[in-house]
Amino acid sequence: MADAEVQPQDGRRYFSARLDEEGEDINRMVHDLAERAVHFLELSSRNQDSGFASSIRPWLLADDPDLIGLRRRAEFIRWAEQHYPDRYPNRLRPDNVHEIELLYYEQLFIERSAAMAACVWKHRSAQGSNGGLSAEQLREWLEDEEKWWDLVGKFVDNRRHWQTRCEAIREMREFGHNGASSGMAYEFTVPYPVYSSDPIIHLPASGDDEFIEKVEEAQRQRNGRVEDLWKILKCRQEWCLVDVPSSSSPSGIPRFCDQLAARWDMLAKSFREEMAHDELKPLASVQKVGRRPGVF
Repeated sequence: MADAEVQPQDGRRYFSARLDEEGEDINRMVHDLAERAVHFLELSSRNQDSGFASSIRPWLLADDPDLIGLRRRAEFIRWAEQHYPDRYPNRLRPDNVHEIELLYYEQLFIERSAAMAACVWKHRSAQGSNGGLSAEQLREWLEDEEKWWDLVGKFVDNRRHWQTRCEAIREMREFGHNGASSGMAYEFTVPYPVYSSDPIIHLPASGDDEFIEKVEEAQRQRNGRVEDLWKILKCRQEWCLVDVPSSSSPSGIPRFCDQLAARWDMLAKSFREEMAHDELKPLASVQKVGRRPGVF
């Protein structure tokens, strides 16, 4: 009988039981740590005025990398829902946030570059309608147009190369200041966005899994638009500058400037998103960009 009492247990059952016990211990420890972290967040929030608490909402709910693990915990979600009620629930933060931010930045850069170019050409249309435009000035404008599309092409070609991005920003700022006239300057700025400022976080979903799937689909569509633009820009010699009027044409130049402005505006709209039927959709198709000026 004594021998039976000291006989060792089956190895698999023994280690399985030990793992279950250790797993429970770890779960309790993680729960206690999460509760303590939320407790300190609660104490901190009580010592701040409502304005400051509201201002740090994006940082707490999405941006602070130190809270990635805590944000997944039920303890934090309950606290956040109590202190930061919102129309949209606090979704699970994707693992590839940096990639999402970078792609959103590229979308913003293309959109705002195109919007500024459209404004410059609209201003030039007004200048051209006043008459007196020299052939030399018209030639400079057309050289600018070719240069700007080359710049967009270079950016799209090397969009993950930080030196290329810096060069593009510098060129667009110079274009905004010098592209119109001495009395008109357009400021070009594209602040690097944080994840919480991306409309992608407002995609409606019934749970975290569906939300992550929608984010991944939105990322695929954004990448697809950039790739489509790259293909269009490869053929830009065929549509960039055609049907150019002469400098002596009083009505042809303003109309041509308006057509170029409309094409840049089309590019801006193709990278400007809005929520439609619970999905992020561009205002226009990027395929419409590569058309002759007369089509616009």
